[in-house]
Amino acid sequence: MKYAAFAIGAFLLAVVLIWSQARPLGGIDTNLLSGSVTNDGVSVLSASTQVVAFNSGRKYLLLANDSANPIYCAFGATAVVNKGLRLDPVGTSTSSGSSIFESYPAKGLFIQAVNCVAAVTSTINVIER
Repeated sequence: MKYAAFAIGAFLLAVVLIWSQARPLGGIDTNLLSGSVTNDGVSVLSASTQVVAFNSGRKYLLLANDSANPIYCAFGATAVVNKGLRLDPVGTSTSSGSSIFESYPAKGLFIQAVNCVAAVTSTINVIER
């Protein structure tokens, strides 16, 4: 019985060590960020604006609202104010949202075009690999 508990403990320790080495950035595989990365600031208008094109080879996507106004985004569709993914103004976070959206394989990767809209012209930062 003593050896079984030791074997289980050693196995669990090995799993934790392997997982922590494979995912050092809070669960994001750093290999997703190696290679060619696009980092752009895009103006979002009061009409639906494409901020990221369709990309079947996308490995990672981060959208960050860098303005004082909410931004609404749609994946593969026209963006509409007060519908879809809401990115709160920079520096705020509510129980219903955040100013940042991440998409990667372990979380569910979106490859569609991303369209966004805001009530007034705003800026969204986009990181794509």
